Amino acid sequence: MKNLCFFSLALFVATISPLRAQNLAVVDGVPVTRAQLGEFLEAQSGEQTLPYLIDLQLILGELKRRNLGVSEAEIDADLKSKIERDASFADLLKNSLRFKAVRQQIRRDLAMQKLLASEISPPGEAQLLAFWKTHQHFYAQPAQIRVGILLSSSAQRAAQMERALKTSNPRWRRTFAQLVAEQQRSKDSARFINSNDSEEWMTLDQFDGQLREVFAALPQGGISNVQLIPVVPGENTYGIFRKIDFRPEVRPSLFSIRSQVVTDFRLAQIAKREVKKNPANRSWEKSVEAVQIQLRESQPSQRPALRDILTFILRPASENLLAKLKTESRVQIESSDYSQLKSQYQ
Repeated sequence: MKNLCFFSLALFVATISPLRAQNLAVVDGVPVTRAQLGEFLEAQSGEQTLPYLIDLQLILGELKRRNLGVSEAEIDADLKSKIERDASFADLLKNSLRFKAVRQQIRRDLAMQKLLASEISPPGEAQLLAFWKTHQHFYAQPAQIRVGILLSSSAQRAAQMERALKTSNPRWRRTFAQLVAEQQRSKDSARFINSNDSEEWMTLDQFDGQLREVFAALPQGGISNVQLIPVVPGENTYGIFRKIDFRPEVRPSLFSIRSQVVTDFRLAQIAKREVKKNPANRSWEKSVEAVQIQLRESQPSQRPALRDILTFILRPASENLLAKLKTESRVQIESSDYSQLKSQYQ
């Protein structure tokens, strides 16, 4: 997210020149312009953002020198993969500047990956098939679900709502939507999470194993029994869920993502070398498993792709390559406002 903020600012500053007079707001007849916002943001974060732009140019320049490139189609495919693994990622893209920033960051990541992968020859067919057999589970698009959520911090209230959903007595009978509305009007600490329909698709990975089993057993439109769920640490929360819609896990064929798998194979060879450099590291398989767990803990809503794991392991190699580009390229910091950055590019 920090990188995304830097890229958003970088793109903003880079695009304000032709739009300097554009009004973003008008306060009592006085305009607040895009140029004013850009100047303020540059003053706040320019020293952190300018190196991003310079490093991006160094990486893309080296990619061009090696007769390589990153296509818009590759960026589209990577973006699509991120959304499929984490449906909430789509929310980041509703802002046009943020959307451009995400695409720019993907371009940078793919460019660095191609530079690293270019050191390794493409695999033979037998090598590729063996790699695919071992790692194909990483390429699966996780199952997704839309649910209605009915929560209470009181076990007694949760049991009462469960009875109201099941009773045939019209006097006490309540629909799921009616109970959600009641909870939203209540003073219950969990009232803000109640929803008749999540509307956004959520991956099953966002839920713990118990709830995944409950959702799997429910028919479409079915309503669960009361479940004890971890929402607030140290507090019990009780939930009833309605399964609105479901998309099963999708496993792509090797043919459909062959280019991606070939790149992952090449990156994996370099990553294995990185792991072996430190005798204290565990085996390659254990290292992959450990990184996978670490990434899941940092982003519970997203299932790590193999590329994410490889990128994490390859951070030292990426930093070393970028450091080499900085020393071998000719970078001139021409503005006195950023003279303190000169030492980074000497």
